[in-house]
Amino acid sequence: MKKTDELEHVWNFSDPNCPIISEWPSFENKGSSCKFDIMGKACLDTKDDIDVLLKKGLRGYFRGMKQAKYKNYSSAYRFWVNEGLYPYFNPSEALPERFLIFCEVILKIVEKSKISEKLKLFYQSQALRPILNKDFFYFSLLQHFGAPSPLIDVTRSLKIALFFAIENIPETDLKLGQGNKIDDYVAVYYFPTDIFLLADTSQSFSDLAKNGDAKVFLLDDSHQKKNIIYSNENIIAQQGAFLFLDPWVEFLEKATGNISIKVSCGTKSRNIYLPKIECFNIHKGLASYIRKRLLADGISKDTIYPTKKAIAEEIRKAVCQEALLP
Repeated sequence: MKKTDELEHVWNFSDPNCPIISEWPSFENKGSSCKFDIMGKACLDTKDDIDVLLKKGLRGYFRGMKQAKYKNYSSAYRFWVNEGLYPYFNPSEALPERFLIFCEVILKIVEKSKISEKLKLFYQSQALRPILNKDFFYFSLLQHFGAPSPLIDVTRSLKIALFFAIENIPETDLKLGQGNKIDDYVAVYYFPTDIFLLADTSQSFSDLAKNGDAKVFLLDDSHQKKNIIYSNENIIAQQGAFLFLDPWVEFLEKATGNISIKVSCGTKSRNIYLPKIECFNIHKGLASYIRKRLLADGISKDTIYPTKKAIAEEIRKAVCQEALLP
């Protein structure tokens, strides 16, 4: 197999085996895999809509997307397709097996790098708990710092999901009342707490991927008392967790949609019901209003992406201010 930087792009869209990254062309089309029940409508177009949504008190997991037309693929799957890597990594195998092997190759690359042990020791010392599973520990780091990972970010906070949805929308972008196509909206997805199976993180990535039962697994450090799956300042500040898709499922919406599956748990089995994903499509013209609401609640770029230097500086300012008080 050639090195990645030497691979030629060999996309052949007439080839039925060629995977693609697809998008939702319209809200009507998106409605086939997503539902809009909580707000009673597909699109949120007014400030009142945002106020009502925030008052719902929803609990569970959320995911903010900068485009409502985007489907929920993992960054590793997007990279695998967009870089034209699908013909490689055991080309005689079916596409899901090839993608699984690609993810395993990523882990091997990280394992071979000199920094891997230093990273593990550093984060372990920060959390003061042993790392439970190095596979998902590495993938969580890759996901949060822009490298290909088969994990999908979620957060336990609706407000933080809203932050990510509007993060890159400038103040001068689309105004309210302008545009009503899917391109004019961002999206926030909502997953109730009990719809996904909590991953058995004592298993390796490969073993969990070959589980064969559940299509979506949840990885959440808050469920771990003695060990950690992942740990860094960003994940903690963002109240973050992850979803992991079965490699036989290209994107999250394909794994859900009023589906009932039987999952084996040792000698027992139980049925898990995966409903359609709840989605809030939010007009980009509301970005400024949402940003102000979030700032009022102390949510900003500084709190979402904290650094030790910034934290120390904030403490220094607070101490100086307190010292100057009469």
